Amino acid sequence: MLKKDSKDIDGLSYTTVQFPAMYGFGLLARLAKSVGPALGALSGVSPDTDLATVGPALSTALASLDPDDAQKLVLEILKSTSVVIPDQTGGRKIEFTDRTKIDEVFSGRLKTLFKVIGFALQVNFADFAVGNDKLAVVVPPLLGHSV
Repeated sequence: MLKKDSKDIDGLSYTTVQFPAMYGFGLLARLAKSVGPALGALSGVSPDTDLATVGPALSTALASLDPDDAQKLVLEILKSTSVVIPDQTGGRKIEFTDRTKIDEVFSGRLKTLFKVIGFALQVNFADFAVGNDKLAVVVPPLLGHSV
């Protein structure tokens, strides 16, 4: 059964449903290949750290990423994540199935986007955050933990 978790982040409630095993495995392999080399610059940085403080490390980490590949990875990471936007009817659910929905929620809120990406990764890959597996070296920095 797929795990489902919700978390309030910056005033909104986000929900992530865990990926099926084969999709999650493929995504983890892409993350390790695309993001792995950049993680050294971000290891030990908490997702709650002020962007001004983490700016140099973030700049170094993102410099090695292809912008198009980074955007595709965000779409894949948030594929099974949604948010409830409060409105007069009790709330409107937005599923992050395409870039326009991500833009709608996160434009002007880039730090929140990073927090939600971290949450989605934690729901899907927290079991790699400990242990001696080689993949365990890649995931903890993505989750805001040091190895």
